[in-house]
Amino acid sequence: MKFINHSSKYSYQYISFTGNSDIATNWAYPQQSGSNTANWNQDSGESGTTVGSTTITLARSFSTVGFTAPYVCDLMGFWGTMRNHNNSNQGHLGLFHVTGSDIWGKTGTTAYTLIAEGSQSFVGGAGSNYTGGCFVDGFLTTPFALSQGDVIVPMVLEATTDKVHYQMTMVIKTPMPTP
Repeated sequence: MKFINHSSKYSYQYISFTGNSDIATNWAYPQQSGSNTANWNQDSGESGTTVGSTTITLARSFSTVGFTAPYVCDLMGFWGTMRNHNNSNQGHLGLFHVTGSDIWGKTGTTAYTLIAEGSQSFVGGAGSNYTGGCFVDGFLTTPFALSQGDVIVPMVLEATTDKVHYQMTMVIKTPMPTP
């Protein structure tokens, strides 16, 4: 692993994920081909929403479906939009984390922990139905420190087997390298 000296200046990266899902009441994640696939249809078997303690076990083949931190950086959280295609049921978006060194070269399963979560909301909007576009605020009150090689996997949680559509933009704050 290489280390870079950093200044007190920062750069922000905005990483966008878009998709749809129709998995029942558990967190769903992207297929093995990655988070750029439209349908996130992998059922985690977990429905908890407690940041810091909800965990999901993923096979080694899913270690490449999210974002890998290229440098030491801070996760600021995410902002997104979401709508339920069928009924007015509230959904959630979340980011799950694993330390890179816990998965490098591993052939078994690994636990990923929920580190940022947001619930679909229409507060302050023009309507009051989750079938309309709603915002999802997953910004953290305290940034989450990421080490080089850490992996974040985005996921969606639905209230029922309704189809949901969503977009989320993850915000990363990275110290700028000095020459």
